[in-house]
Amino acid sequence: MSDDTKSNQRMPDDTESNQTMSDPEEKIPKWRRRIKRPIRSVVGFFSKFLFDWSLSFAAMLAYYLLVAIVPTAVAICGIIGLVIKHSPGAQLKLLNQIVFAASGGNHSKGPNNQVIIYSKI
Repeated sequence: MSDDTKSNQRMPDDTESNQTMSDPEEKIPKWRRRIKRPIRSVVGFFSKFLFDWSLSFAAMLAYYLLVAIVPTAVAICGIIGLVIKHSPGAQLKLLNQIVFAASGGNHSKGPNNQVIIYSKI
């Protein structure tokens, strides 16, 4: 650098640097500073929650849970069908329980307090 450019550059004195470097927190009222910190924490939590893909992981978990439950339910129904294949009384009892659960308690009952089901078992 030449001497001309050095002399054109101005060195800040202490008074200017103190004015520009003052703490912005000093100008904010005390009550507002007390409120600002918790709000910043809550906003930080939600931004981290969204940036960490938490909602996407929850959706993936729900999807894979359904994908796992459906074949498991089919397998359980198949095993139960094989077990009670030769027992018409057990089939009727299971069918009555399924109808009772599906109807939510609104069903017609016969003389033995069983749900009336007309089938050719």
